[in-house]
Amino acid sequence: MNIDVSTTATVDFALVAGGESETVEVTANSIALNTTQPQLGTTIEPEVVNALPNQVSGRGRQIDALQFLAPGTTGGTFSHRISGGVDFEQEILYNGIAFPQPETEGYTTNVNPPFEMVQEFRVERTTFAAQFGLGLGVLSYQMASGANRYHGDLFEILKNTAFDSPGFFRARSGVKMERPRSTSRTTMASPWADR
Repeated sequence: MNIDVSTTATVDFALVAGGESETVEVTANSIALNTTQPQLGTTIEPEVVNALPNQVSGRGRQIDALQFLAPGTTGGTFSHRISGGVDFEQEILYNGIAFPQPETEGYTTNVNPPFEMVQEFRVERTTFAAQFGLGLGVLSYQMASGANRYHGDLFEILKNTAFDSPGFFRARSGVKMERPRSTSRTTMASPWADR
């Protein structure tokens, strides 16, 4: 059974005495239907998060861009709206812990954890539980657990006129592309050493 981040699952079953000659064969996958909570949301699984390109939303690996993979989320690099709500009126959770901002609630661009730390992500869109108090959507990030080995990655985002096309409308209007840009990053993680 798969249990996504920020969800409650219930499994009902009954044990019936049977003989040794009986076999039970399951031939179809069951559909997960949440009958305990009325909330609607979208979970972005670890496989999808890992397969995303390095360039996300034009800013380079910002985890707040993951919300635009869920239906009902609109906006841009500065403005985020869930299900037609007001800008920046969503609650942010990291590993189930609320992350309130004193100045602009729901704005996380300046304090985003590294993209590589996100294991799973969920957007709660409507009629969610009372534990989420802000009211117009919930962004819930589940961070990846550590490992007992060294690991990391290196990437570069290269934008210039040799690789990037100007696009149909920009080419016709004569507007030049933005200046060339190269961004390189590296991440490294290691086992915890207690000395």
